[in-house]
Amino acid sequence: MKAGFTLIELLVSIAIFIIITSVAVWNNSQFNSTILLTDLGYEIALSVRQAQVYGITVKAPASCISSSNCPASLSGGFGSGYGIDFDMNSSTSYILFEDGKTGAAPDHIYQPSEQLENFAIGRGYSIARICVPGISSHISTLAVSFIRPEPEAFVSINGATASSNQEADIFVTDPQSIAQREIVIEPTGQISVKLAMAPCN
Repeated sequence: MKAGFTLIELLVSIAIFIIITSVAVWNNSQFNSTILLTDLGYEIALSVRQAQVYGITVKAPASCISSSNCPASLSGGFGSGYGIDFDMNSSTSYILFEDGKTGAAPDHIYQPSEQLENFAIGRGYSIARICVPGISSHISTLAVSFIRPEPEAFVSINGATASSNQEADIFVTDPQSIAQREIVIEPTGQISVKLAMAPCN
């Protein structure tokens, strides 16, 4: 008598193989999503750092580069601030801006005419929410800006007057809204990315 697989044994083997393959593919997909989400968190953190470096070093304002008549309000060419603006009405992008680009004194509040670069967030990832500890009201816009010579962050909430002693937290999420990362901007100007463990406030 010849030994071999019965039809039942073959079907069971195929079912086990399908289950193991499905689990492996799902875990790989989750791993890739987590990596991309972490990358997004660091990309935003680096954009904020870019604004900080522009603000506290020697990047001359556009109005002083393109014109020989540099406004006195810009302190001889280096009085602009630089910042990042987050808008929950456009949660798949954020903006690098020059605070004082038009020649006015920096006010730490983003104006459309001050835009330098628009960063798009792709692949279904987005900004989930914005938080400022101690502020319970809904935050629709957040501008974080820097101006020389100090590295401290100026935080403007919903277009209001900026504060230099506020922490700002930006939460980003994956397409399934399962995992999140938190970008923390300290009042001192320190920027970090961490796993989001708690809701706003």
